[in-house]
Amino acid sequence: MRNELVAIAEEIEEWQATYDVETWEELEQSLADGDLASGELRERRDGIGRWEEYQEDRRLIKHALALYSDVEAPREQMIDVADRGTN
Repeated sequence: MRNELVAIAEEIEEWQATYDVETWEELEQSLADGDLASGELRERRDGIGRWEEYQEDRRLIKHALALYSDVEAPREQMIDVADRGTN
């Protein structure tokens, strides 16, 4: 999951650099630029959709990692207690 977070961040950073924007909303606003060809408009529109999906994926992955940490910490404590009891 951590690797997926890195991949998402890299993709978003690439869009930011390519389109000189910070957010998908800024990219969406760029669609109103009258100088863009239809292919460029389509590419940006598709990027906006993926960017929104990636933000949701990132939110879900972070939540999953937080839940995992919440479960893993008590489990590690139980193992430590058990190890101390056998020594």
